[in-house]
Amino acid sequence: MGRPAKPLELKRLSGQTNDTDSGGRKLTPKSETIELAPAKGTPEPPQDLKEAGILLWNRAWVAASGWISPESDRSALERACRLADLEKVLFQIALEHPTQQGVVTRFVEVTHALGQALSVLGFDPSARSKLGVAEIKAKSKLEEMQMRREVSKNG
Repeated sequence: MGRPAKPLELKRLSGQTNDTDSGGRKLTPKSETIELAPAKGTPEPPQDLKEAGILLWNRAWVAASGWISPESDRSALERACRLADLEKVLFQIALEHPTQQGVVTRFVEVTHALGQALSVLGFDPSARSKLGVAEIKAKSKLEEMQMRREVSKNG
């Protein structure tokens, strides 16, 4: 299957120019790409979600407000929230009946599926980097010195 494609945003950042990648190949012009509108607040959760699903729903819209889209990601998040509800139920059953191998196996399968669903939405470091979503990095000593220098010049 190979590695997943590098996001366009990362190609632009590592490219020779804004319009070429690191190998000098032309990229789709920014004017031809569509920027998805970010969520404005937390949309109402689906009616059928239970406690774990609602908790994930609310956390997801807050944590991923910079990259999750109510238009394109809502159904994927709904599926993840339903998996979170199912995971909680199966966990309780597995605790009560630890010798029932089928329940434990199903719990492991649902937990794995939930992890994959969250990864698709960008909820792990590797997935965020594939989506072109950067983590906030601490300023380097050089950046701090440059900033202080600019402040002392202007102030």
